[in-house]
Amino acid sequence: MILPGTGFIEISLSVIREWLKTDDIRICDTEILRPLDLTGGETREIVTRISAISQTFEIFSRPRLSNATLVLHCRGKFFHGARIAPPVLNWPKMGEAINRDQHYRVAAACGLHYQHGFAEVERLLIHNREQVSVLLTEKAGTSKYLLDPMRLDCCAQGIVALFPQLKAEERGVAYVPVRVDEIVRWCSTPFHIAL
Repeated sequence: MILPGTGFIEISLSVIREWLKTDDIRICDTEILRPLDLTGGETREIVTRISAISQTFEIFSRPRLSNATLVLHCRGKFFHGARIAPPVLNWPKMGEAINRDQHYRVAAACGLHYQHGFAEVERLLIHNREQVSVLLTEKAGTSKYLLDPMRLDCCAQGIVALFPQLKAEERGVAYVPVRVDEIVRWCSTPFHIAL
């Protein structure tokens, strides 16, 4: 069991938002270098380091209440202000449609068994064999997160739609995103995410 990579995105957004004192932020070139393994059940402390000079962030962990060396899990860059206009979010009309059952069947065949809050994909649409739009199930209420890691993980599951053309199922392999090009947050408007 590992911390979803999207958990690192939420940590970085929340820390940077608090440090910059604004909701208008952008993170870029985010790389997950090493997963945070939680299999042993040990409590870990997480340390986020921000550099104002290089405008970078790093997320580390180590066993709680220890003097162990910090392990680097994630790093990226951040900026104040979105600098680009919010996109118009419309569900595309053209593309190869994939329904919920097809999506989770392919994921399970490749060893990815999504459950509970990680199983909220309603449908997907593949454009040009390399771009995927993901529609999630509606969720009532408000989230305590700036960007809910479970719902963001469901968005990242769009990569599963590309597994058949990568012959992932036949080869018995799965792919998970380890890099996010850009996440932009505008005040009172949706996020823009480029994986």
